[in-house]
Amino acid sequence: MQKFSNKGWVCKTWEGEMAMVSLPGSTAEKFYFTVWDDAVADQVMKSMGKRVALQYEEKVGIPTRCFGDTRYYVTGVVIVAESPFGSGVTAPPVEKTAPLEKR
Repeated sequence: MQKFSNKGWVCKTWEGEMAMVSLPGSTAEKFYFTVWDDAVADQVMKSMGKRVALQYEEKVGIPTRCFGDTRYYVTGVVIVAESPFGSGVTAPPVEKTAPLEKR
């Protein structure tokens, strides 16, 4: 999470900016989002500085900017465990299997 603030004069919304995970040495892609619910905004603030996955809805065709600056409306936040490999590197999940039988 890079920025998160309460904006607006009449219609207050929370507006945020999150850097997407990228490969080292490349420019980070930014994800801009809006939060309507104060409880969700509190979740976002508590997760600042941690790796998160945002749950959101895309709303196209909202008539005015009073509803937010973006078309992406966050509805929940999930804190993701840190990867031991570093930023942008992932490993497939390990499946438990039965031990091989001796022949």
